[in-house]
This record gives sequence, structure tokens and C-alpha cells, in this order.
Amino acid sequence: MLIFRTQFPLPDTIVTKDVWNFFKEWRLTSPYSSETMKSELQKTQAYENISFEDEKSAITTKFLEIEPDTSFFGFELKETDSQGDHWTTHIVHTKNKSTNWLSIEQEKTNPQGHLDYNREKHNKPHFFKNMNHLVPLENIPKEPYVLENTEKDARMISKYMIGEKTAGMPVVYISRTNENEFSSNIDIKKLAEKLYCMAFVFTEPNKSFAYKLKDVSNRRNTYDGAIGIYWGTSERTIIFEEDASIDTIYNKIRSALLSKPVLYNCTWAYMEKVSSERQQKILAKENEEIRSELISVQDNAEEERNKLKKLIENQEQLLKEKEEQVIQLEKSIKDKENEYNRFLETFEPEKKILEEQTEKLKQEKFNLLQKITGLEKKQDPQNGSDIFTVEVKCKERELYTGEISDFIKGILFNGLEKETYPANTNSRQKDVLESLKKENTNLKFTSSYSYRKQERIKNIMKKMKNSKDTINSLIGEGFREKGEPPHQKMFFYEECYLITLASTPSDNMYTYVNNLLSDIKRGCFLCPNDDN
Repeated sequence: MLIFRTQFPLPDTIVTKDVWNFFKEWRLTSPYSSETMKSELQKTQAYENISFEDEKSAITTKFLEIEPDTSFFGFELKETDSQGDHWTTHIVHTKNKSTNWLSIEQEKTNPQGHLDYNREKHNKPHFFKNMNHLVPLENIPKEPYVLENTEKDARMISKYMIGEKTAGMPVVYISRTNENEFSSNIDIKKLAEKLYCMAFVFTEPNKSFAYKLKDVSNRRNTYDGAIGIYWGTSERTIIFEEDASIDTIYNKIRSALLSKPVLYNCTWAYMEKVSSERQQKILAKENEEIRSELISVQDNAEEERNKLKKLIENQEQLLKEKEEQVIQLEKSIKDKENEYNRFLETFEPEKKILEEQTEKLKQEKFNLLQKITGLEKKQDPQNGSDIFTVEVKCKERELYTGEISDFIKGILFNGLEKETYPANTNSRQKDVLESLKKENTNLKFTSSYSYRKQERIKNIMKKMKNSKDTINSLIGEGFREKGEPPHQKMFFYEECYLITLASTPSDNMYTYVNNLLSDIKRGCFLCPNDDN
């Protein structure tokens, strides 16, 4: 049940953050707010679309920006009191170029008894006591506005009476009695305070003002102590002096504010309506996208189905052609088999002769191999030493001339150096090993082209001043660039043999160069273990 509603204009200087801070402070100082709720509020700096709750209360905010210059801020508080009654307070701030309004509504559901609107609990919400912190008193005063006995004030108040102008809230006009006094039934100051932010209260300056007002208001003014309530239209409510009281006036205005039309777009219901419409538009757009995507999928599926059907037809035709080819091949094979059989029958006698000739050729081949083996043993024409040829196979190709052969020779030489022979002075093994070591010093790896090439690369690195000089020198020895700084890489003939150069070498150049040399030696060079 809606039990309270009011709407009133705010100064142009008030913004949404001011509204949020005011009602946030209200809940932080309220004895009915739990410590949990206060803690959550203190941690919350933003005001857009927040939501938190505890056992007895819940706070929700909404922020909607309809246009660049039009925004809505909504604050919802739900509470349960000690009697088990549920209270809902809605506060909505609407701001654009021409409007700056605050709407306040309070509802009670599951009431446990009759509502007494004169009780403080069922009266205006408590925060109205401090509303002047948000709305300066010069904008909405807590005291009655005393009109002056001038034509200007008469015309001003008459516009509210005839509905030519609205003050944003109802206007209460209190006339003087025939004795030029106000009704003794009403404390005007207390009335104005009770109607704060619900209605403006104006008092008649003197009896003669009533006559001026009668002329300019088309007799819409009240007089002789009567009280008029003007609603911003041609409609008015008159309360005669004998019926006048603060509660009577308050309840009439409260009831009217509950039932009369309000600024429709300055309510929580309007914000929920806009939110719902936006969500419906989003869902409608998503549904349209899904529908379009489904249609596209269906079209693609139909296209793929037609392609598959065509492919099957083509495959069936191809299969048919292949089957015909198989039949032709089987026939051709049969013909060849028959031809082969006839050939065997014709040349069977010659077959035996060929087999005998084959056996003779095998024997001759064996004899030739024996002779070839004897010929492999040659002599050096200079010193009469025998020269032996050995075949060594390797699937890797040489990156440069002599790379792998130098490596093999070095391994062979190092192996000869390690070989030992018996102490017997007449040892055949001793004689052969000593001759091999003496006659083959040219096999040493340190005498090879590969060794000299590796030494040149080491010297390039040791003399390095900067990465650019190093790169240019290394390119001359078979390296190639790969990548860009800061991770400059180079490879040795083939990309799998990579090294990485620092864009800015370490302050310890000696350590940097040694580390880089180790990387090159380990990843790019062929070098027998004993010559590392």
C-alpha cells in the first residue's frame, strides 16, 4: 500500500552524486541500519547499479542515461520492522537541461493493523528533518512565505490560483478573517514545517490584499479565514476556518499527492519500465541475430548438402569408370599371362643355357673381386709406403668443403695416438702402429682447414667491439642473420644451428664472449673430443 508520495524541484546545482551522498548518510546514521549494512555503504564509492542486503534490509540503486543530457537515479530501500511489517522507500532523481526533480514514495505491505497517518512512523520519512542539507531553505523554506501587499505579489500568487503557473508542489494560501487575523485553529509555522517538501505555504499580508487578489485571480482566492489548496491546475480545495486544522490540511495534501498524477518519468516504476524495455530490445536484437545466424547456418547446410550430393554423384561416376578399368585390366592381365605361358613354353630350352651362363658369370665376378682387393693396396711413389683407402658413410652433407672429412681424420689420428702395443720388441702391432703414427701426422685436426676456420671465428669473437662488427665478420665465415633486435639471432649455414647475440652486451665483456664462444663451439662446430 502506498502511504506517502511527494515530488519537488531541486536547485540546478544539485547533481546525482549529491542525492546519493545525502541518502547514504541517512542510512549510515540511522539506528535501524545494521552494522553490516553500514560497513557495505562505507566501502561503496560509486552509486550506479549497486545492490546489497542483510537479514532485515536491502538497498538497490539504478542509474539510467536516456540521452546525453537526461539521466535517472533510483534508490530503493526495503526494511522489515519489529512488527513484521515490510516498508519500501523509493527515491528517484531526474535531471536534464530543464528539469531537476526529486520523487519520494513509501509503501507498506503486509500491514498488521490500521494505519494512523498522524503517528510519526506513518508520517513523512525521518530524513525530511535534514532535507535542508540537500535542498537549501531559500529554495524550499520550512516557514510560510509572507506575501507583501503589492500588485506584484498579487499577480504572482494569482497565477498559481488560476493554473497559469505551477510551483512544482501544491500551494496553500491562508487568508485573514474579517478581524484581519489568521484562524486560531492553526499554528501556521508548524503547518509550514509539516508540509516541508510537500507544499508551499503563503499567508495573506492583510485584508485589503484579498480585494486586489480577487480582481487578478478571477475570484479564485479564498478569504475570511478560509484556506485554499491549489494544485497547479484550475482545480482547488477550500477548507473553511471552522474545519481547519494542521492534520486536516496535511491529510488532504497527503491523500491528493497519493492519488493525483505525478511526473510519470520521475518514479521507480518508470525506471523499471525503461530498464525492462531496454532489456527487451537487447533480447529482441539477440533473438534477431540468432535467427539470422540460424538462417545462415541452414543456408550453409543446404549448400553443403548440395555440394556433398554432387560429390557423391561424381564419386559414383568415377567408381563406375574405375570398375570398367579394372575389368579391362583383368582382361589385359589374363592376356599377358597367356602370352607369358606361351613364352615359357617357347624359351624353356634356352632357360637352362642361361642359368649355366649365370653361374659362370658369378664365378668370374668373385674372381674379379679378389683381384680388385689386391689392387686396393697401393704404394706412395715418394717413400714407398703403402696407401690404404677406407670408405666411411654419413647421411649429413658437409656445410663447407672438408668439414666432415677433417673431423673423421682428427678422430682417426686421436685414436691412433691412444693405441698401445705389447712390450715385446718383435711385436707386429708395435711396428704397424709406430709406422701409422709417423706417416700420418697430416691427419691431426689442428692441421686441418676446419681447425683454422674455427680459430678465425674465435678471434673474431675475442676482438668484438659491438654486435654490428661481430655480425659483419661472422657473415664472412658462413653465418647468416635471422630475426631483429633485441633478440638478434644468427645461424651457421643452416637455420637449425642457431646462436643468439645480445642487443647490448654485458658489462663483463670477457664473460659474455666466453659464453657466446661456448654456444658456437657446442652448437655449430665439428671438433674431435681430444681437440676441444
